[in-house]
Amino acid sequence: MSDKKSLLRLASGAVSVLSLVALTTACQKQSTEGMRLTTSMNGIVNGKVADGTEAWSKTIIGLASKDDDGAGYTIFCTGSIMSDKTVVTAAHCLDHMFGDNYIVFGLTEKGTDIQARKIVRHQINEKYESWFPEEARDVFDIGVAEFEGGLPTGYLAAEVLEDETLLADGADIILAGYGVTSGSMQSDAGTLRYTTVKIRDSKYGTTEVITDELQSGSCNGDSGGPGLLEKDGKFYLWGTTSRGDSFCQKEGIYTKVTSYREWIKETFSKWEANPLPKPSPTPEPTPAPSATPAPPHAA
Repeated sequence: MSDKKSLLRLASGAVSVLSLVALTTACQKQSTEGMRLTTSMNGIVNGKVADGTEAWSKTIIGLASKDDDGAGYTIFCTGSIMSDKTVVTAAHCLDHMFGDNYIVFGLTEKGTDIQARKIVRHQINEKYESWFPEEARDVFDIGVAEFEGGLPTGYLAAEVLEDETLLADGADIILAGYGVTSGSMQSDAGTLRYTTVKIRDSKYGTTEVITDELQSGSCNGDSGGPGLLEKDGKFYLWGTTSRGDSFCQKEGIYTKVTSYREWIKETFSKWEANPLPKPSPTPEPTPAPSATPAPPHAA
């Protein structure tokens, strides 16, 4: 099997066939010169299920589409809260959206406490392209989205890491996401899980980090999810999940949010300067006039 990196780490039933093809071709001897970030039904491997008491758990969201029956949601990516109306995630998560999509809050997509907010606009980095050489580094896999309706009670923005020197080789980082628990079985997506891994190379690219994930790590469905670093008991957002080996057994590559701080700030400033029109409220139905009682019959 080729040792080339081949896939994003995302989950979407709508285009799962494309990813299964990518999984298959990644294991064949081939002469292709590039890879494409696409989608599949795939989460944190050998991780723990979040219970909501974790200090960082209320800064993480899922990106989702509505189920066919309209009664629930299917999470296809993960992201981190940046403000009361914005999130950061992977560019390839936003690049593959169609129809109405939502930011969902909750520990599992089928939970009774799930809350959703509609995505009203998004922006992927202008330099991102979904097709690139397999060994490429710094592929600009980052994007932001705006949602309506504000944050549910208890949710808050993640604090972005200021000191990038803390991202040193061998440093422990926390990964979290809604993806599956097995890269080969493609199962159990839709529940927030997390794990701790070590940075293998903090200078894998100017804007990317690569980690060792032989024992545990992220997988498809965790795309856009946070890379977190703990310092003095606080957790800081530094990265988003981008891609890794086909079966989520060796390594993961993460885009440094810290490297795109100015781009994110500029995008949000443009949005603030050009707010979207508020949707017109649905008019209340006009009640039918009450009948005027007839005067009493004169004798």
